[in-house]
Amino acid sequence: MPWTDDEPKTINLNHIVISDHDGYRWTTKKFTRPRGTPVYALTPEGIEIYNHIERYKALGHLESHVEIRSLPENREQFVLKNTWKNKDSYNEFEAWYMAPDPETGLSMQDKTKEYEKKHNIIHEYNVEALNSSSTVEEHLQKSFIEKMAFRRNIHVFDQKKNPEKTVIEKILKDSFHYVPILQCVYPFRVKIWGPEYHEMKKQLVIRSVCGPNQENFRHGGKHQGDWKLAEEIYDKWINQWIDTGEEQYYDGYYFNQQIMAPYLISWHPVPDLPTQTQLDKGYVESRTSGHMKKAGGLQHIQQMTIGVSMHGFGMSLLAANYGLHASFTRNIIVDFDTPETLPEMVKPMFTSPDSDYHKVPFVMGIGYRDPRFTYFGDSNMGKKPTFDEINLWQ
Repeated sequence: MPWTDDEPKTINLNHIVISDHDGYRWTTKKFTRPRGTPVYALTPEGIEIYNHIERYKALGHLESHVEIRSLPENREQFVLKNTWKNKDSYNEFEAWYMAPDPETGLSMQDKTKEYEKKHNIIHEYNVEALNSSSTVEEHLQKSFIEKMAFRRNIHVFDQKKNPEKTVIEKILKDSFHYVPILQCVYPFRVKIWGPEYHEMKKQLVIRSVCGPNQENFRHGGKHQGDWKLAEEIYDKWINQWIDTGEEQYYDGYYFNQQIMAPYLISWHPVPDLPTQTQLDKGYVESRTSGHMKKAGGLQHIQQMTIGVSMHGFGMSLLAANYGLHASFTRNIIVDFDTPETLPEMVKPMFTSPDSDYHKVPFVMGIGYRDPRFTYFGDSNMGKKPTFDEINLWQ
């Protein structure tokens, strides 16, 4: 059923697949209720509504997505988004839903409202429909721009709300299928570090020390390589942020907290060579011959940097499609660590043959933004050049 207590607590709300151009209607319903309220979908009326909805889904005329959000004061919110792909089916369902019962005189809509009133449920309902002045293409264009605007390099991810692994897998697969790569050769490998690598990320984040006094931990600084001290400063810095609700320096330091995202993505350079599967398919290997194969050479570095940048940005937009933030950083100090001094939990990222971090352009965290924390942008954020200074018509 659409919203039983056994269902996952986060389901994709934004992804809409459009297969037809006629008779569309998007409906969004928000139900805010006290936690522990009996599930309406298990009532006789809810079951009857569910059975009708499933019939339209089986016909491919309806897609539904649900998201459950926790709210303060022991309340929670259900957001139900329906995409109707067939105008006749939508009108048929609405007519049935609002038709009065011959015996009671109450429609399904009336019974639903009675249930909501009885259980202190606040119901908001919005409809967005195509009309003569709006096309499917315009709707999709607006939606895509909204996804691009949603993407931003946030600093703090929600540590108590992890995206489903299946959603991350979907983002990875979509990026593999739709993000272009030169000549179909990947001069990098993508590694995914999930929530189980929390302690490893902690060792990484203390090595991301920034701020006016950051030079103390860099080459020749008085705290060079003293990661125990960096960890103590980090703990005080993040606790200060939690207490005040604002990001501030602590003793002249701050850290790239986005490294602590539930999912951390890293790109690792490898030679520009087709895989065995590609060779088995008849890949023309001569296209990657000579200087392009030389790992670390100029051509290889260029190919890797271009490929990783496009792949990373493509993934960040795909993450936005699922309501997830994706945040980049490159600032991790490993210059003063050796394989012997690196913590054991960090070694898998840096010490395998394909994991030379000094060649990796950046890492990217994916997750939900922690709403308790204000966004702290770069000091030059918003100070962009003019459009005409950068874009030169010829």
